[in-house]
Amino acid sequence: MEYQTSPLFSARERAALAYVKEATRHKHVSDATFEELRTHFNDREIVEITWQNAIKNTLISLIFYSKLNPSVLHDR
Repeated sequence: MEYQTSPLFSARERAALAYVKEATRHKHVSDATFEELRTHFNDREIVEITWQNAIKNTLISLIFYSKLNPSVLHDR
């Protein structure tokens, strides 16, 4: 499913998804992507989106490069 054209996603959700996709792939975002994000989210929300995306990407890298089973994140 393409979030950019699917009616299941709001403009706000599309802006967030475009932001995290671009940040994940390129480690930076264009001014246009960031400005679209700012039309839907305040600074605090943008920090939260950025933080959550960074944590997700870090955990994925940790699992991938260490060759750990993903269930290790749930074991206590």
